[in-house]
Amino acid sequence: MSGVSSALAISVYLTASKNEQAQVAKYVKSDPVTQGTVSAFENSAATLGSSQAILANYKALQVLTGAYNMSGQINSRAILSDLMTQSADSTTSLVQQSANTDYLHFARATQNRSTDTVALGGAGFTTGGASASTLTVQNLAWISSKTPTAASPAIQWSFVTNDGSAGSSIAAALNAASQAAGGPGGYSINASGIVSNTAGGPAVTTSTDANGNTTYSLPITKDSSGNVVKSVDVVSVKVAAGGTPAASTAQAKALTGALVNAGFDASLSPSNTLSVTAPATVGVQSLANSVPMPIATATASTVDPGGRLMLGNAGKTLVAGQILMDGNNVIGTVKSVDMFGTVTMTATPTTQIAAGDTISLATGLSLSNINSTMTAGSASAAGSKTLSLGAAGLGLQPGQVISSGGTAVGTVGSVDSRGNVTLLAPSTAAVAQGSVLSVSPAVGGVITPALSDASNVASIVSSYETNAYESSMGQQYPGLDDALYYTRTMGSITSITQLMSNARLLKVVTTSLGMGNYFGSLDYTQQVAILTNKINIAQMTSPDGIKKTSLQYLISEAANTVTTPTGIAALYSPDGGLSSQDLFGLTNGIQPSSTTMTNSSDPVLSLFT
Repeated sequence: MSGVSSALAISVYLTASKNEQAQVAKYVKSDPVTQGTVSAFENSAATLGSSQAILANYKALQVLTGAYNMSGQINSRAILSDLMTQSADSTTSLVQQSANTDYLHFARATQNRSTDTVALGGAGFTTGGASASTLTVQNLAWISSKTPTAASPAIQWSFVTNDGSAGSSIAAALNAASQAAGGPGGYSINASGIVSNTAGGPAVTTSTDANGNTTYSLPITKDSSGNVVKSVDVVSVKVAAGGTPAASTAQAKALTGALVNAGFDASLSPSNTLSVTAPATVGVQSLANSVPMPIATATASTVDPGGRLMLGNAGKTLVAGQILMDGNNVIGTVKSVDMFGTVTMTATPTTQIAAGDTISLATGLSLSNINSTMTAGSASAAGSKTLSLGAAGLGLQPGQVISSGGTAVGTVGSVDSRGNVTLLAPSTAAVAQGSVLSVSPAVGGVITPALSDASNVASIVSSYETNAYESSMGQQYPGLDDALYYTRTMGSITSITQLMSNARLLKVVTTSLGMGNYFGSLDYTQQVAILTNKINIAQMTSPDGIKKTSLQYLISEAANTVTTPTGIAALYSPDGGLSSQDLFGLTNGIQPSSTTMTNSSDPVLSLFT
């Protein structure tokens, strides 16, 4: 290939990488094949509500695999099925085992979303002191600070709604978080909001947001440099105490704001129904149904003498920090899982597990002390399906749970205009006239198919169109597609393992290093050793490092081909590209003014350590 055509390809690269989506839009507008494929996918997406439906639709698979650099695996149905059904955060999942970022993005795009709702009701709920309302959002993985990443996946945020004196509730939330992670607990908080620990646990730091809410951050794990990589945040949501509808609305709004600040997609309806979905960066299944999810049926040999649970395949999907239940009884918190699915808990289970019991995973929202209180207008016997609550009952909603003295009486089915409550099932306990009843909010969950999410479909289509555009560029000039893909995706790589799991990214790196001819013949351990010694991931994934490596790759590719591309000159745009002087300079080894290339024999040498 001539030096001039090589320089033109570099100019196209520089222009396209500066504003690639504008170039993609022009390409799609002129390509009826891409338009037709995208249109077919968009028209059928909402009907594809399961992994089986997606696998049966070849057009949809074309777009989905094409969007995430997986077109070569369109017929690998077992792999695609695993990616769509396994929790991407599980240590035994294909995503985690492969460390492939394309697999991760495919899984995130195809796994169903889940939304939990908390109907707080119009009657308000208790706040203040030790009985302050607490909402814990339980996730399936860990987060790091407010910007979770795939590398540092979350366990929980705990939100304490209070009038500023809920020290006991905050301490309880911190202790629960510490113990769930296998820590000592022992946290307490004084009247000034200072947190102390009597059991040698890590120190808690505090910060205040724009709304006056205080965040208590508990570090769970630190790396070798002392940086916090896993933490739990407890947010004290400051609102006025009270049981009036107005106070309830204020509390609900404050709680919604705290969830939004933590990164959740939270919204509040006019009837004070709070809907919460997980942050997109954590994973589509971080919040699941708000009821226990059955995973196994216990046998006589499920629990070994050491208190471990031998769950087999069901246990392999679990991760540390998750909570297991036997009916309504908490078995304990998962500490670790071995390759056989044997689960070790953070503490010896106190619950007796009998053969035939259903073992479930506690998912979704955990509620405590979020309730309203009211007085029973008349007595009712155990087994009755109605309760007379008068005006106090008018604010109740279907699904709320009524308790008396800590014992659940029943679940609200409907309420008439006089405050008479019809229960979904006969009451489990008698209620005396004048007794104080506690009413918890209704909690529910709904699963939304991934391809019914319009924003998700739009993101998939955008990725597919971008890859189609890059492929067309590669057909006109070998290597240009890889260079554009590298520029777009290399910034998400955080380790040698992730780099090596992506053949296209690895090709760009090894070719730019001059190792393309022999690197693939080495065994895996030799490859790891060479890359670990030669490259600095942080420098290579910086914007300047990505650009330098991409340009070196294009020059290396040009040296290996003698074909002159057709039509490439028509794509050349002087706007942001190379000047004629630069083009002449590149062919003669002179540094172009619009690049950071040097006249060295190895233009990317400065990236390596």
